[in-house]
Amino acid sequence: MITNITSNTINAIPKNTLRKNPYTNQASAINSKSDGFEISSAGQDFRAVLEAVKGTPDIREERVTAIENQMNTGSYNICSQSIANKMLAHF
Repeated sequence: MITNITSNTINAIPKNTLRKNPYTNQASAINSKSDGFEISSAGQDFRAVLEAVKGTPDIREERVTAIENQMNTGSYNICSQSIANKMLAHF
């Protein structure tokens, strides 16, 4: 514990580095440096891409509407061979 601090010692410290301790209500010297952080350019790029993805709808409504219309009119044709090839391409 520091006991030999005098008011002259505290007064010699520039005013912008003095803060009141909320527990003792007395001025005390603090480091004038502040904490901070900086986001890297890769992090900023990732953030931009993430925001763009969040703004993109999960369902393409125009595509769903077009397929629904084709199904309702009976003009929606499915090529089973094409679907099978696409499924097998993932294995």
